[in-house]
Amino acid sequence: MKNGLKVYFCKRTSQDNAKIETFAKPIEFTLRFGYLTIQTSSGYNEVVEFGDNVSKTWTCYGQPYDEWFARLNEGDRFYVDGKIPDGFSSATEPEDGWGYDANAIVYSVRPQNIAIKFILEKIE
Repeated sequence: MKNGLKVYFCKRTSQDNAKIETFAKPIEFTLRFGYLTIQTSSGYNEVVEFGDNVSKTWTCYGQPYDEWFARLNEGDRFYVDGKIPDGFSSATEPEDGWGYDANAIVYSVRPQNIAIKFILEKIE
């Protein structure tokens, strides 16, 4: 995705085995090199790993390492590709809760040497 675009991140606040997932209010991030980059998955290794789902995944890198390592977990949600959370500009939580209308979920978090690589999977 292009630098300067806004994405929104919702931290999961419920337990892993909860019947109903809950999320914190979305946090807005601006994509920029050396901080947060998101790109569609492509290339041989990603095609081998994701197979037919490669078109439904994004590869992301967050820097600095310590900031993103403590922030991300599998199951957290993102709003990407220009999607804006319902009710983000208001102080009240939407009826269905934060994160219910997100279009991507954190599929995998992979610590690297100087950055955190994480994979987003499209929610359909």
